[in-house]
Amino acid sequence: MAAGRQLTQQELMAEALALPTPTDRPLSSRELEVAELVGQGLGNDQIAETLTISRRTVESHLEHIRIKLDLNSRYEIITWALSKQLTRSG
Repeated sequence: MAAGRQLTQQELMAEALALPTPTDRPLSSRELEVAELVGQGLGNDQIAETLTISRRTVESHLEHIRIKLDLNSRYEIITWALSKQLTRSG
């Protein structure tokens, strides 16, 4: 709140109208697992089997991931997951 008090009205408006970031809408632990498995190249059936969940649940998690991260496709999820793996390992 202290930092917000120091912003100008224009800066406050820009902040309020900015697109959400992944930190604004963090992925659940299960969504992170699904994203990681997608990044490893697994298909929905393989992810479902690995996590002991239904294929439909995998599809639902993927949709939530796309919405939260503002991504448009599975390939963008793969790219995001791979960038996270590189960040963790390097």
